[in-house]
This record gives sequence, C-alpha cells and structure tokens, in this order.
Amino acid sequence: MGTILVLSAGHSNAHAFNRSGTFTYARDFTLHSPVFTDITENHTHYHIHGQSGKIALEKLSESVLVDAELHSEKRSPQPICLPGTRVNLIDELKVWMQSQNLDTFMWMFGLMGVGKSALAQTLGLWAEKEKTLGAAIFFSDERNDPSHLFISIAHQLMRLNIGGPYGFRVAKALGTADNTLSSQSLSKQFNELIMKPLSGLMAQKQLVIIIDGLDECPKDKQCDIIRLIGNMANSPQSFPIRWLICSRLEHHIHREIRDVFDTRGLRQEVPLDDADVKLFLQTEFTRIANRREHTDDADWPEEGKIDRIVTASAGLFIHASTVVQFVDDDLTPEDNLQTVLEDIDEEESSHSPNSNKNTKPLAKLDFLYHKILSRVEKKCLSTTLRLLGACAFHSSVPALILSNLLGVSREMFYAALQKLYSVVHVPSQQKAKFDHIHFFHASFVGFLKTKSRSYAKANQRWGDAEISYHIDSRQIRLDIAKVCFETLGKTKLRYARELSWPPGTSDQMNVLSLAHQVISYAASCTWKLCIDLDEGDTHLLDLIVNFDFMKLRFVQNQLPTKPFHDFIKWLSKELKRTGRDSIVQWDDSNSCPFGPHAISERERCFLLGRESKAVRVHVTPTRVIIHSVED
Repeated sequence: MGTILVLSAGHSNAHAFNRSGTFTYARDFTLHSPVFTDITENHTHYHIHGQSGKIALEKLSESVLVDAELHSEKRSPQPICLPGTRVNLIDELKVWMQSQNLDTFMWMFGLMGVGKSALAQTLGLWAEKEKTLGAAIFFSDERNDPSHLFISIAHQLMRLNIGGPYGFRVAKALGTADNTLSSQSLSKQFNELIMKPLSGLMAQKQLVIIIDGLDECPKDKQCDIIRLIGNMANSPQSFPIRWLICSRLEHHIHREIRDVFDTRGLRQEVPLDDADVKLFLQTEFTRIANRREHTDDADWPEEGKIDRIVTASAGLFIHASTVVQFVDDDLTPEDNLQTVLEDIDEEESSHSPNSNKNTKPLAKLDFLYHKILSRVEKKCLSTTLRLLGACAFHSSVPALILSNLLGVSREMFYAALQKLYSVVHVPSQQKAKFDHIHFFHASFVGFLKTKSRSYAKANQRWGDAEISYHIDSRQIRLDIAKVCFETLGKTKLRYARELSWPPGTSDQMNVLSLAHQVISYAASCTWKLCIDLDEGDTHLLDLIVNFDFMKLRFVQNQLPTKPFHDFIKWLSKELKRTGRDSIVQWDDSNSCPFGPHAISERERCFLLGRESKAVRVHVTPTRVIIHSVED
C-alpha cells in the first residue's frame, strides 16, 4: 500500500540523536502494507535534504574556532593528566557525565596552574572514546574570542549527526532569509544553532559539551555565555546535553553561576594536591634520567630534592611542569636541577620568618619566571620582550613572517628565545614558515602583562638596580602598527631585498613569495591595531598622514572590509582630535564614480590621502576597491 523510508535510529555511534516516537529503539520486526501519518515532523526531510546538511556544515566551517578544538595542532602539546593523578576527581566527573539526573551543568573551578585544562582534555578524550562527547572548546590567552563559540559547538555536533534531525534543523536555520548567523549576537547564535535544534531530541546517552578557559574570554561575554547555558539548563524542555564549564574562581563568574542556576547546576573545585604533583615529578624525572646515557646514578634525583620542589610548587601543576621543562631544556639536567634548588632556597630566604607565604599563590611561580628570563642575554632582552609581546597580543603568526615584520634576523630570533624553551614553544628553522611561537601556559602571559608581577627589584647577574619584564599592550600595538605601515609603504620587490630573515633552500619559497606573505599580513591586521589603540600617538599619525595609499592597490584583496572602514572613521576622529587637516573626504553625493548605488550605510566612497598619494576608495559589504584619483 505504501513506501516506507527507513531511517536508522541506531547508528554505530551511541551518541546519534533520535526523535522519540512509536518505534524508538525498536528492531527485529516486520510490517505488512502499513500507512503512517507523522504529525510531528516530516522524517523524509532528513534523507531528502542530506545534501543541505553538508552545505550547512561547510557554511559553519567558515567561522569555527578550529584552533581551540580537542585535537588541534595549535594546542600542542595538549595537557593531559598523568595516569594515577586526579583519580578520584576524574572518577566523580565521569559518573556525572554518564548520569541521567537533572544536574546538566557542572562548573569546574580552581586556581591558575592547578591543572584544569589537563582535566578537561583528559575528560574530553575519555568522552570521545565513550562516544558521549558532543563538542569541546579550549579558550586560552591566544584563543579568547567567543563570538564564534556556539557556531563551533554546532559544527562539532553536526559532524556527529549531519544526516539526522539535528543536522536538518541547523541546515534549516542557516537556510532562512536571515543567513548571517556568524555576525549575529551570541544569543541569536545560541538559540538558532543550539537550543532550538536540540529541543526535544533524544539520545541513547547524553552528550557532554566542554568549554575550558571561560575566564580567558572578555568579562562581559563570560556572563552572557553563562546566562545562555543557564536558560537551557533551567528550561522545562528536554535536551540531550550536559555542560562542563572550566575556569578560574573569578568573583563575577561565581556570582553569575549562583544567580542563574537552580538545582540543575553543580560545582566542583580542583584542589591543590601535593601527592599528585610528587607523582608527576617522579615520573617526569625518571623519563629524563632514562634518556641520560652519561650517568650511572639510578637514584637521580634524590627524593629529598623532589620533596623540596613539591613544597615550592604548593600544589600548582604549572610550577612543577615548568620546573621539569627547565631541567629538561638542554644536555645538563643535573646542573639545571641544581639551579632550580638554589633558586628555591633563595626564594624561601627572601621571606621574613613572620611573613605569610600564601598571601600570593603565584609568588613562587613568578619567582621561577623571573629566574628563567634572567638567563636571557642583556643584549637580546629587548628583542625577546618584543617577540613575546607580539605573540601575546597577536598569536598564530608564523615565526618567519613575524620576524621579518619586526625586522628580526634568524640569528637574533633564536638568540632571543633560546633560554625560554621551558615556557614557550619556539619553532625550528625547518618549520618557521608555518609554525608560530606559543606559550605553554596562560600564567606566563599573565606574568608578562601584569606589571606588579613582572617587576624585579634587582638582577645580580647584570648588576642592575631593577628590571622589568613587563610588556605593555599599548606599546606593543603601537610598535606593530608602525612597522605594518612601514611594510605596506614598500613595493614587494624592495621588501624582498630587505628581508631580515630570507627563506632557506629547504623552505621551498622564494624571497618574493615571502615578501608577499609579510605585506599581506600587514594589510590584514594594521587597521584593527590602530582602532584598539583608541588614541594614536604623534609618530603613528605622522606615518599615516604621509602614507602613500597608492601602495594599497597591490593588496586590496587582503584588506578586511569592516576593520578598514572602522579604521577610516577612527582616523577621521583622531585627525580632528589632534587638530590636523583631514586626509579623508567622504563622497555622499551621486558624483561617486561607482554610481549612486554605492552611497549607503553599508557602502561608502571617499578620497584617502594627500595629493599624489591619494586614492579613491569604495568600501562594500564584501570588499575594498581602490583606484587612483585619475581613474
């Protein structure tokens, strides 16, 4: 009598979403000439529109936080709990992840450096193996833009269920007339991509979504994210989702979670644990000792020395991990360990007998960072801080491009960073064209950015009365903005001749290709750097006013539309504020050579620059078009 379209409700992956219905989870039965009327949802859409799911997945992939995913190479080496550590805490969280109770939200919090990210990674890998991982996002100081958080979560969920009801609903949401979710508010993204598509869906096992490092996001966005997830967790509707949110114990996060969540919210503190820190140190030192062929000391290091490091670490895994990387930094681990122990003695002797050593939990870690940085040669320190500052505020730039942009030679690059391998990843010469400097832990970035932490009263090695390793965000942005304008003011041929670090024969890249990449990077990032300054300084504004904007014709395809347009508005304001003649002339009439259609809120024409250096610019929603004034 009829045709039945059979949809699999039992994928090999237990996490496949299924609709509740008459035959949910049924199997091994026969129907003869049935006629069905489905009044809830047309299931045939899941099959007919399978292609639309693939299109939706591709559309989402344009805006995902790929560097923040569970297996992202950018997060390498990914932190993970050593077997035998955090056993009770991990077991408790596994039980919660597998439970079916109403507590669908868990906040895991603790001090910086206590091992939250390692726990989140360990739990994510376990959930993936159990086929209960819905999505995982790991924010850090380098990856802290939450504007595409829910797009990324939706993308990961769709990869699990592209042909099922969730994939169909997301595809439908993206196929509506309002097809600009990537630029919409977090609330809009959450409702259209997470809450509505998941509403009423069922799964054989609930999926867990992990968000680590929430405290790395802008403060206002942290609270927005908590409120949105709270709306879902507190909703009377059913969702096949659990949320595990990891962050430091920040007052505003604690207050927001307390206010938003009812009985469906749980809290789990990550405690300081000397026993686990000691096991970690013993395991890592054994690994180092097994590699040392030049010693017969099977008991290296003695337990007493390990205990001294455990005490100094005060339960912070980041301190112990940094010590291990410092000791393992070169071919003399015994000497490095002795240096660590001497530094511990020095740090302890600096406290008065009556002082409270626990008033500053990061004091011991900061002392270690000071000691590591003090090993940098004085002649290299300014370059070291410049490179670290650029990476702290502008991450993911390949080392070869960054060095040439800043005018740092290959020799100076490695001289400036060679003593810091215990705290930052430094790309090898073979990988410098695509690999970038990155920090092993956010605590080191926080140390550099916080003036009170990075200031030292004395440096005995250099004989200085005082020294600071502080990197100032404004100065870093000014520095890079200036070198970007200087870079954009040169032709590709000239820049190729002046490269500070030319490509090697093994890079399979010629000087013109590298020059093009550096100039293109400058064209893409200069404008936001200026906007973020709020107010420019005299030298920067002089560079801009006298800049030959004709040079932008060669990189107009790399100019980002909105940042460039916002830069022009910022420049107009700054020139007026400083009493300078404007070099921006807006064309709000029908005389615009691109036609009257170009005059609108989203499309603007204007003249930019002085006399022979001026160009006519047309900014559309999708591109920046630049012509000479005579064209």
